Amino acid sequence: MPVKTRKKHQAGKSTTRKFVKPHHYIITRLSVLDVTPTHKSNAPGYSETKWYLKEQSPEKKKAYLFNAKRLSTKFNAFERMTAPSIKAQTYQGYTWLIYTSDQLPAAYKERLEKHEGAKIKIIYVKDFYSMEADLDRRLRGKTHYTTMRLDDDDGLNTKFLEEINKYATKPNAKGTIISIPRGRLYTLRGNKIIYGSRVFSKRIALGLTAVGFNIMDAGIHTQVNKKHKVIYPTMNNAFSLFASKQSLTRRKFR
Repeated sequence: MPVKTRKKHQAGKSTTRKFVKPHHYIITRLSVLDVTPTHKSNAPGYSETKWYLKEQSPEKKKAYLFNAKRLSTKFNAFERMTAPSIKAQTYQGYTWLIYTSDQLPAAYKERLEKHEGAKIKIIYVKDFYSMEADLDRRLRGKTHYTTMRLDDDDGLNTKFLEEINKYATKPNAKGTIISIPRGRLYTLRGNKIIYGSRVFSKRIALGLTAVGFNIMDAGIHTQVNKKHKVIYPTMNNAFSLFASKQSLTRRKFR
Protein backbone atom coordinates (compact mmCIF):
# COMPACT_ATOMS: atom_id res chain seq x y z
CA MET A 1 0.00 0.00 0.00
CA PRO A 2 1.26 3.52 -0.75
CA VAL A 3 2.74 5.21 2.30
CA LYS A 4 2.99 8.96 2.78
CA THR A 5 4.10 11.08 5.70
CA ARG A 6 2.77 14.12 7.52
CA LYS A 7 4.96 16.41 9.58
CA LYS A 8 3.73 17.16 13.06
CA HIS A 9 5.27 20.06 14.99
CA GLN A 10 5.74 19.73 18.75
CA ALA A 11 7.43 22.28 21.03
CA GLY A 12 9.81 23.66 18.44
CA LYS A 13 10.56 20.39 16.74
CA SER A 14 8.87 18.37 14.05
CA THR A 15 8.19 14.68 13.96
CA THR A 16 7.14 12.61 10.99
CA ARG A 17 4.03 10.44 11.24
CA LYS A 18 3.42 7.81 8.57
CA PHE A 19 -0.03 7.05 7.23
CA VAL A 20 -1.18 4.43 4.76
CA LYS A 21 -3.57 5.03 1.89
CA PRO A 22 -6.46 2.60 2.19
CA HIS A 23 -7.46 -0.16 -0.16
CA HIS A 24 -10.96 0.46 -1.44
CA TYR A 25 -13.51 -2.35 -1.82
CA ILE A 26 -16.17 -1.19 -4.25
CA ILE A 27 -19.36 -3.23 -3.82
CA THR A 28 -21.89 -3.59 -6.61
CA ARG A 29 -25.12 -5.61 -6.65
CA LEU A 30 -26.02 -6.49 -10.23
CA SER A 31 -29.48 -8.09 -10.49
CA VAL A 32 -29.12 -10.25 -7.38
CA LEU A 33 -32.21 -12.45 -7.16
CA ASP A 34 -33.50 -12.96 -3.62
CA VAL A 35 -36.93 -14.45 -3.02
CA THR A 36 -36.70 -14.90 0.77
CA PRO A 37 -39.49 -13.10 2.69
CA THR A 38 -38.77 -9.43 3.32
CA HIS A 39 -39.20 -9.69 7.10
CA LYS A 40 -36.48 -12.34 7.19
CA SER A 41 -33.97 -10.25 5.27
CA ASN A 42 -30.55 -9.55 6.69
CA ALA A 43 -28.87 -6.14 6.87
CA PRO A 44 -31.06 -3.54 5.07
CA GLY A 45 -28.09 -2.38 3.03
CA TYR A 46 -28.08 -5.68 1.19
CA SER A 47 -31.78 -6.07 0.71
CA GLU A 48 -33.19 -2.66 -0.19
CA THR A 49 -34.34 -3.99 -3.55
CA LYS A 50 -36.57 -6.44 -1.68
CA TRP A 51 -38.70 -3.56 -0.44
CA TYR A 52 -39.51 -2.42 -3.97
CA LEU A 53 -40.61 -5.92 -4.96
CA LYS A 54 -41.89 -7.18 -1.61
CA GLU A 55 -45.45 -7.83 -2.80
CA GLN A 56 -44.29 -9.81 -5.82
CA SER A 57 -44.13 -13.58 -6.06
CA PRO A 58 -40.75 -15.28 -6.59
CA GLU A 59 -41.67 -15.87 -10.23
CA LYS A 60 -42.54 -12.20 -10.79
CA LYS A 61 -39.35 -11.03 -9.07
CA LYS A 62 -37.30 -13.24 -11.38
CA ALA A 63 -39.24 -12.10 -14.43
CA TYR A 64 -38.65 -8.46 -13.49
CA LEU A 65 -34.92 -8.77 -12.81
CA PHE A 66 -34.16 -10.79 -15.92
CA ASN A 67 -36.49 -9.00 -18.31
CA ALA A 68 -34.63 -8.64 -21.61
CA LYS A 69 -35.30 -4.90 -22.01
CA ARG A 70 -34.26 -4.18 -18.44
CA LEU A 71 -31.03 -6.18 -18.69
CA SER A 72 -30.18 -4.63 -22.05
CA THR A 73 -30.59 -1.11 -20.61
CA LYS A 74 -28.69 -1.91 -17.43
CA PHE A 75 -25.78 -3.54 -19.21
CA ASN A 76 -25.55 -0.70 -21.71
CA ALA A 77 -25.19 1.71 -18.78
CA PHE A 78 -22.77 -0.61 -16.99
CA GLU A 79 -20.52 -0.96 -20.04
CA ARG A 80 -20.60 2.70 -21.08
CA MET A 81 -20.57 4.46 -17.73
CA THR A 82 -20.02 2.29 -14.65
CA ALA A 83 -17.13 0.06 -15.71
CA PRO A 84 -15.14 2.77 -17.55
CA SER A 85 -15.45 5.13 -14.58
CA ILE A 86 -13.92 2.56 -12.24
CA LYS A 87 -11.18 1.37 -14.56
CA ALA A 88 -10.10 4.99 -15.13
CA GLN A 89 -9.69 5.87 -11.44
CA THR A 90 -6.51 7.89 -10.91
CA TYR A 91 -5.93 5.96 -7.67
CA GLN A 92 -5.74 2.27 -8.49
CA GLY A 93 -5.73 0.82 -4.98
CA TYR A 94 -9.10 -0.88 -5.24
CA THR A 95 -10.90 -4.18 -5.66
CA TRP A 96 -14.29 -4.08 -7.35
CA LEU A 97 -16.60 -6.81 -6.07
CA ILE A 98 -19.53 -7.34 -8.45
CA TYR A 99 -22.20 -9.61 -7.00
CA THR A 100 -24.78 -11.04 -9.35
CA SER A 101 -27.29 -13.85 -9.42
CA ASP A 102 -26.22 -17.37 -10.26
CA GLN A 103 -29.37 -17.41 -12.41
CA LEU A 104 -28.33 -14.46 -14.57
CA PRO A 105 -28.90 -15.41 -18.23
CA ALA A 106 -25.81 -16.93 -19.86
CA ALA A 107 -25.42 -14.18 -22.48
CA TYR A 108 -25.10 -11.56 -19.74
CA LYS A 109 -22.75 -13.71 -17.70
CA GLU A 110 -20.46 -13.75 -20.72
CA ARG A 111 -20.63 -9.97 -21.11
CA LEU A 112 -19.95 -9.45 -17.44
CA GLU A 113 -17.01 -11.86 -17.28
CA LYS A 114 -15.20 -9.90 -19.99
CA HIS A 115 -14.53 -7.25 -17.34
CA GLU A 116 -13.05 -9.66 -14.80
CA GLY A 117 -9.39 -9.22 -13.89
CA ALA A 118 -6.97 -8.68 -11.04
CA LYS A 119 -8.96 -5.72 -9.68
CA ILE A 120 -12.46 -6.80 -10.74
CA LYS A 121 -14.13 -9.88 -9.28
CA ILE A 122 -17.40 -11.36 -10.55
CA ILE A 123 -19.12 -13.30 -7.78
CA TYR A 124 -22.24 -15.40 -8.43
CA VAL A 125 -24.54 -15.73 -5.43
CA LYS A 126 -27.81 -17.45 -4.61
CA ASP A 127 -29.24 -14.53 -2.60
CA PHE A 128 -28.28 -11.65 -0.32
CA TYR A 129 -27.40 -14.04 2.49
CA SER A 130 -24.64 -15.65 0.42
CA MET A 131 -23.48 -12.22 -0.71
CA GLU A 132 -23.20 -11.11 2.91
CA ALA A 133 -21.26 -14.24 3.87
CA ASP A 134 -18.82 -13.86 0.98
CA LEU A 135 -18.20 -10.19 1.69
CA ASP A 136 -17.64 -10.81 5.39
CA ARG A 137 -15.10 -13.50 4.51
CA ARG A 138 -13.21 -11.21 2.13
CA LEU A 139 -13.00 -8.38 4.66
CA ARG A 140 -12.05 -10.52 7.65
CA GLY A 141 -8.68 -9.49 9.06
CA LYS A 142 -8.26 -6.55 6.69
CA THR A 143 -6.75 -3.25 7.85
CA HIS A 144 -6.45 0.17 6.19
CA TYR A 145 -9.45 -0.25 3.95
CA THR A 146 -12.77 1.28 2.98
CA THR A 147 -15.93 -0.22 1.53
CA MET A 148 -18.08 1.64 -0.96
CA ARG A 149 -21.52 1.23 -2.50
CA LEU A 150 -21.94 1.56 -6.26
CA ASP A 151 -24.99 0.57 -8.28
CA ASP A 152 -24.54 -1.27 -11.55
CA ASP A 153 -25.63 1.65 -13.76
CA ASP A 154 -24.02 4.68 -12.05
CA GLY A 155 -20.55 6.16 -12.44
CA LEU A 156 -17.88 7.89 -10.37
CA ASN A 157 -15.64 10.86 -11.10
CA THR A 158 -12.25 9.43 -12.10
CA LYS A 159 -10.70 11.21 -9.08
CA PHE A 160 -13.32 9.89 -6.65
CA LEU A 161 -11.00 7.50 -4.82
CA GLU A 162 -8.35 10.18 -4.50
CA GLU A 163 -10.95 12.42 -2.86
CA ILE A 164 -11.92 9.65 -0.45
CA ASN A 165 -8.24 9.18 0.46
CA LYS A 166 -8.08 12.76 1.76
CA TYR A 167 -10.52 11.88 4.52
CA ALA A 168 -9.95 8.15 5.03
CA THR A 169 -6.32 8.76 6.03
CA LYS A 170 -7.09 11.33 8.73
CA PRO A 171 -6.54 10.46 12.40
CA ASN A 172 -9.55 8.69 13.91
CA ALA A 173 -11.16 8.21 10.50
CA LYS A 174 -11.96 4.57 11.21
CA GLY A 175 -15.65 4.09 11.84
CA THR A 176 -16.72 7.17 9.92
CA ILE A 177 -18.76 7.33 6.72
CA ILE A 178 -17.94 9.57 3.76
CA SER A 179 -20.77 10.87 1.58
CA ILE A 180 -20.02 13.12 -1.38
CA PRO A 181 -23.38 14.71 -2.20
CA ARG A 182 -22.72 16.64 -5.42
CA GLY A 183 -23.17 14.91 -8.75
CA ARG A 184 -25.30 14.97 -11.88
CA LEU A 185 -27.91 12.94 -13.69
CA TYR A 186 -27.20 11.17 -16.93
CA THR A 187 -29.09 9.04 -19.39
CA LEU A 188 -28.35 7.12 -22.56
CA ARG A 189 -29.73 7.85 -26.00
CA GLY A 190 -28.65 4.96 -28.11
CA ASN A 191 -25.00 4.58 -27.18
CA LYS A 192 -24.49 8.24 -26.33
CA ILE A 193 -24.17 9.54 -22.76
CA ILE A 194 -26.28 12.65 -22.11
CA TYR A 195 -25.70 14.64 -18.93
CA GLY A 196 -28.57 16.39 -17.17
CA SER A 197 -29.22 18.44 -14.07
CA ARG A 198 -27.08 18.73 -10.97
CA VAL A 199 -27.81 16.53 -7.98
CA PHE A 200 -27.25 17.37 -4.32
CA SER A 201 -28.14 14.51 -2.01
CA LYS A 202 -26.58 13.90 1.38
CA ARG A 203 -26.13 10.22 2.23
CA ILE A 204 -26.93 9.15 -1.30
CA ALA A 205 -26.13 5.46 -1.71
CA LEU A 206 -23.95 6.15 -4.74
CA GLY A 207 -20.34 6.22 -3.57
CA LEU A 208 -21.26 6.01 0.12
CA THR A 209 -18.04 4.91 1.83
CA ALA A 210 -17.29 3.37 5.22
CA VAL A 211 -13.78 3.63 6.68
CA GLY A 212 -12.60 0.38 8.24
CA PHE A 213 -15.91 -1.49 8.19
CA ASN A 214 -18.53 -2.91 5.83
CA ILE A 215 -20.79 -0.16 4.45
CA MET A 216 -23.53 -2.72 3.81
CA ASP A 217 -23.80 -3.26 7.56
CA ALA A 218 -24.55 0.43 8.13
CA GLY A 219 -28.19 -0.10 7.16
CA ILE A 220 -30.46 2.08 5.05
CA HIS A 221 -28.24 4.69 3.41
CA THR A 222 -30.42 7.70 4.24
CA GLN A 223 -30.20 6.90 7.95
CA VAL A 224 -26.49 6.13 8.40
CA ASN A 225 -25.98 9.40 10.29
CA LYS A 226 -28.02 8.04 13.20
CA LYS A 227 -25.23 5.70 14.27
CA HIS A 228 -22.12 7.02 12.50
CA LYS A 229 -20.26 10.25 12.00
CA VAL A 230 -20.72 11.29 8.37
CA ILE A 231 -18.27 13.51 6.49
CA TYR A 232 -19.50 15.49 3.46
CA PRO A 233 -16.67 16.49 1.07
CA THR A 234 -17.44 19.35 -1.33
CA MET A 235 -16.17 17.73 -4.55
CA ASN A 236 -18.25 18.75 -7.58
CA ASN A 237 -19.48 16.29 -10.24
CA ALA A 238 -18.45 13.43 -7.95
CA PHE A 239 -20.84 10.95 -9.54
CA SER A 240 -23.14 10.28 -12.47
CA LEU A 241 -26.60 9.02 -11.49
CA PHE A 242 -28.52 7.03 -14.10
CA ALA A 243 -32.05 8.18 -14.98
CA SER A 244 -34.14 5.52 -16.67
CA LYS A 245 -37.59 3.94 -16.60
CA GLN A 246 -35.82 0.59 -16.32
CA SER A 247 -34.46 1.34 -12.83
CA LEU A 248 -36.35 0.33 -9.69
CA THR A 249 -36.97 3.98 -8.78
CA ARG A 250 -37.90 4.93 -12.38
CA ARG A 251 -35.84 8.11 -11.97
CA LYS A 252 -36.77 10.86 -14.46
CA PHE A 253 -34.12 12.59 -16.56
CA ARG A 254 -34.11 16.35 -16.40
